[in-house]
Amino acid sequence: MSDVGEERLRRLDRKSTRFDLASVSEFVSGSAVVGRARPESASPTSVSATKATYTVKYAEANRHRGGGMRGKKSISKLEARAKALGKDKSTVSHTV
Repeated sequence: MSDVGEERLRRLDRKSTRFDLASVSEFVSGSAVVGRARPESASPTSVSATKATYTVKYAEANRHRGGGMRGKKSISKLEARAKALGKDKSTVSHTV
């Protein structure tokens, strides 16, 4: 992960601890951050904890904003595309 990416992460979440930042960097790049040696047994645990925290934190916000549902315009475009292909418009998914 580049220095610019790490700086952006720090700006996005000022409350991050160094351990959280290292976990996110490891999760994104697939390798440990230089200078932060941790035992191999801790790495999968920290990555799974980061994933779980991310899911819990953003799942509620996604549901609150209507995430996963297509709008009227996109549904009509997909129905028109299905009609042009000779398919039934009821096969169009209304969720992402």
